[in-house]
Amino acid sequence: MITSYFIILVLSFAISLFTVPIFGKLAYRYGIVDNPNREGSEKRIPYLGGCAIYVGFLLPTTFDFLTKLFLTILFLLGLLNDVKSIKKTYIIVTEITVAFFLVLKYQGFDFYTPIFLLIVFGLINAVKKIDKIDGVCGSISLLSLIFLTFTVTASFERQLLLAGAGSTIGFLIYNYPPSRILMGKAGNYLLSGLLSIGLLSSFRADFHTSTSSFISVFIFFLVLVPDILTKYFNSYFKREIKLEDILNRIYKLSNENKKRALYRIIIIHIVYLLISIVIFLNRHTTLAPLFGFTLAVVFSIFLLFALSKEQ
Repeated sequence: MITSYFIILVLSFAISLFTVPIFGKLAYRYGIVDNPNREGSEKRIPYLGGCAIYVGFLLPTTFDFLTKLFLTILFLLGLLNDVKSIKKTYIIVTEITVAFFLVLKYQGFDFYTPIFLLIVFGLINAVKKIDKIDGVCGSISLLSLIFLTFTVTASFERQLLLAGAGSTIGFLIYNYPPSRILMGKAGNYLLSGLLSIGLLSSFRADFHTSTSSFISVFIFFLVLVPDILTKYFNSYFKREIKLEDILNRIYKLSNENKKRALYRIIIIHIVYLLISIVIFLNRHTTLAPLFGFTLAVVFSIFLLFALSKEQ
C-alpha cells in the first residue's frame, strides 16, 4: 500500500512538472495572462498552471465518478473564470451546489449538514482569496494536504490528497517567486475541493482527528474573518480590517521581498500545523482538542490585530 501511495505521489509530480510549461505556452498564445498588479509583479504572467495540477491529480488516481465529477466541476468553474468573466450569481450557486453534494457524499444529511456546508463553502472562497503572493496558495495547500493524508478515513481520499500534493509540488517549481506561471482560479478551486474532501473525510473520525484537521486549514479561514467583521460588524470598528491589508502588511514587513513574505506566511501556517500535530498525537488526552482549538483562536486574533496596525 505504501508503495502504491509513493507511485501516485511521484507520477502526479512528474505529470505536473512536464505539463506546466505546455499550459504556460497555451496561456500566452490565447492571452490568458495576469496583469502586472500582483504583489511585486512587473510583467504579465500566464495562468493555466491549475490545469497541470488537475491533470497531475486526475490521471494517477483510481476512478470514483462522483468525487472526480465534483472536483472537475470546480476546476471548470475556475477555468471559465480565468478565461472570461462569469456572473457572481452563477459562481455562488455552483459553489454551494458542489459543496452540498460533497457534504452529502462524505457526511450524509443530518442536523450538522448546514455547518459542514458552511465550512466547505468558506474554504472554497478562502483558497481563492489567499492567492495574492507568488507561491503562497500552493505552499500552504501543499502542507495542509500532506497533513490531511494522515487524518482521512479512506484509502481513496488518501490517494487524492497525495496526488494533489505531488502535482502541487510540480507546479510550485514554476510558481516559486518570481513566478513564471500562476495556478489561476482553476487551481484555486481544485485545491479547495481537495482540501474540502480531506476535511470531510477526517470529520468522520474521532473528535481529536476532526479538530486537528480543521486547525490544519485554519489559516484559510483566517482570510475570511476580517471580511466578515468588516461587512457585518463594521460599525463597531473605527477602521476596516481586510485580508488584503494583512497580506500587504506581511509583504511590506518583508521589505517588499516576495520570497521573504512567502517564508513568513509559511511559518505562520506551520504554527497551526504544529498545534494540529500535537492534538492528533495526543488522542488519549481529553482536553487536547479544546486546548489546541483555543490556542489556534488566540494566535489568530493576535495575528489579525498585530498585522492590521498602522494601516
